[in-house]
Amino acid sequence: MLDLDALKNDPSWSKLLEQSVDTWAQYEKPLDYSEWPIEWIKQVPKPVREGKPYERIDSIMLTK
Repeated sequence: MLDLDALKNDPSWSKLLEQSVDTWAQYEKPLDYSEWPIEWIKQVPKPVREGKPYERIDSIMLTK
């Protein structure tokens, strides 16, 4: 596995890292609960609903 700090210190890699964009940032936004049934909303812990970090849940993925 590559060491991110070592890559940041390398002149050629640091230029690439500066230009890179977080691919998933556009998908990471607060959840819209407006279409969720209340039974589902109750199952999501309150800190997650408020957009706060919650160590027990890494991510929530929804599909339609």
